[in-house]
Amino acid sequence: MRKTMNFRYLAIVAVFTGVFIFGPKSGYIFGATTSSTTTPACAAVVSRNLKIGSVGTAVRELQRFLNLFPDTVVGIVGVGSKGHESTYFGYQTAAAVARFQQKFAPEILAPSKLTKGTGFVGTSTRNKIMKVCSTLSTTTAASVAVGGGARWSSAPPANQVLSTVSRGGGGGGAAPAAPSQSTTTSVTPVSGPSPAPTSTVTTSVSTTSTATSTAIATSTTVPPVIVPITKSGLIWGAYIGDGQNDLASFETLVGKAVNIQAVFVGFQDSFPSSYASTVGAKGKTLLIFWEPSVSYDAITNGSQDKSIMKFVIDASSYGYPVILVPFNEMNLNEEVWGYGVNGNTSTKFIAAWKHVHDLFAAASNVKFAIDFNNESVPDVAGNRFSDYYPGDSYVDYVGVDGFNFGNPWQSFSAIFDSAISKANAFGKPEFIFSVASAEGPQKAAWITDGLGTRIHTYQNVKGWVWFNQNKEQNWLVNSDTAALNAFKAVLR
Repeated sequence: MRKTMNFRYLAIVAVFTGVFIFGPKSGYIFGATTSSTTTPACAAVVSRNLKIGSVGTAVRELQRFLNLFPDTVVGIVGVGSKGHESTYFGYQTAAAVARFQQKFAPEILAPSKLTKGTGFVGTSTRNKIMKVCSTLSTTTAASVAVGGGARWSSAPPANQVLSTVSRGGGGGGAAPAAPSQSTTTSVTPVSGPSPAPTSTVTTSVSTTSTATSTAIATSTTVPPVIVPITKSGLIWGAYIGDGQNDLASFETLVGKAVNIQAVFVGFQDSFPSSYASTVGAKGKTLLIFWEPSVSYDAITNGSQDKSIMKFVIDASSYGYPVILVPFNEMNLNEEVWGYGVNGNTSTKFIAAWKHVHDLFAAASNVKFAIDFNNESVPDVAGNRFSDYYPGDSYVDYVGVDGFNFGNPWQSFSAIFDSAISKANAFGKPEFIFSVASAEGPQKAAWITDGLGTRIHTYQNVKGWVWFNQNKEQNWLVNSDTAALNAFKAVLR
């Protein structure tokens, strides 16, 4: 079901300790490559200003420098990755530079009154690179766990969601052995009516000398946040509209802070960076339904790469957890990206999905979720759940959407049992990304039964997102007082 078009958050701080096992599409960053295992030539890195399109030795040494730290790697595998640095400054390099600038924002961005990394290597960025680079030694560089990062926890504990906010496929790997310096980070809970207790997380930062510990520790951490969850053990969220003040009103209404806020964004729209203060900085995850206005073929052939990479760079600069849902409910035949429309097939969907996924390798804070409508329309071979799955390396979460339209009235089980059973085949953590019921005297009981009881029988489901709009039906949680009270009770 289409919600709205156009412009229509899960991490405790941790240090990257594994190894990425997939990355950008081979050959995306063009230019000669070279093998590198030692520290970069600092003087060459800062010899001149650099930007997208720049070429030469300085670019290669810049990539070698960025590849020293897990959260600023240019590429995970292929051209631009550790040992395969290139002489061409492309979008992936710009995204890595932007992340470096954000890590050292007080020194690089603040003097120019900037709040987001630009990807342009100017004077302030060059000065900071030289300062960090000059502290490094060949021994240190060899000991840094380059390109590492465990995946977001696929089975979060009952009282928290743990993540190192890294991108990778099919699981993480062990880090190279290195001396370790332990640090303790106090994580402040999100404010709200029912906050989680303050937690303490001990993290290890690989260093080889006191001189380098500060630089490495600074560049391998993410904003400390903890996500509170309902006592039921499930994460929850809502789509409540596109106004910046809508969330506060909704949380006041239901008496509980969400973990996830959903938004709808068109392919041609900018990344919704304005949610950083109201969502990311408050420890919430931003769930983006990313809806294209072009065909799968136009995405796969690379003609949309420039605008997609702008979105990637801005997503990386956003810096907080994002769950990205491209082509949501593609197994419906209603939208530009839907089954059978514009010649769309599940094969074309997979090709476009992989293309987009690979371009996001530089955005370590973004996780990919495939999201099915609970029923395929039409229900034919080629338009079933299994037909669309691009593979474990390309999917972090599996989502299902389902609504009780009320004509006829459908129970929660009737809507989701079969769909969740199909989703279980993929072995991934699952979410019900859009759920709601039409108004009526049975709505309160529907909420109580579905979100209070039935959803807990779905062993792989980790959370749900309520679609709080008065649209095709009155999906609002406060369509009547009994429904609102039932919703509040589910959250307690």
